[in-house]
Amino acid sequence: YRIEAQGDLKDAGLETPGRVTGYVQKRDAGFSAPGQLTANASMQAGVSTALALSDRADLRLKADHKNETNGFNTEVAEAQFGYKLTPQWKLGTSVRYDDKGMDSVFTSPLVPSSMRVEGERTDAAVQLDYDSLDKWSAYGFAQKSLHRTGTRLENDRLGFGGRYRFTDTISVLGELSGGDGGGAGKAGVDYQYNDRSSVYMTYVRDTV
Repeated sequence: YRIEAQGDLKDAGLETPGRVTGYVQKRDAGFSAPGQLTANASMQAGVSTALALSDRADLRLKADHKNETNGFNTEVAEAQFGYKLTPQWKLGTSVRYDDKGMDSVFTSPLVPSSMRVEGERTDAAVQLDYDSLDKWSAYGFAQKSLHRTGTRLENDRLGFGGRYRFTDTISVLGELSGGDGGGAGKAGVDYQYNDRSSVYMTYVRDTV
């Protein structure tokens, strides 16, 4: 099951425009859905908020917790700040902390060391976005690992990406990056068949 809730900060009496969302999700072992396949039972919960600090500045905060039976347990917290320099240029910065652990069943020496990923890592990133205000947009980013423990590897990265809209309904996106964890990237296509709904497919190659 999955339960979601959201609210407007103005409804709570705050003057800053923004929204708060939260969710709780439980999946049984073997759960399957489009784009989702769960081998182990898991419980996941999270909360996020998006604040409009001014006409140009925005702040996003989020935190997630996931407990997977006989698998990975993760804690994630992230803060993102964006500032619109001009109608076309936007500068963004972010800090992300995550803590990964594994259940005792994975401490067996029979499990390859590359699978035993445990410890904390804090990454900071800066990104510059350009919007042509027409059919395409592009961005570049740099990331630096500030702190790590356990078997976590550093993940210093440089990368770039973009999006191109062929028609009012079809667009493609892509991203390439390189760094300590090797090459990574993603490629996808998005089809928006009405004002409120879209269908998309994305291939992602990520790092640990």
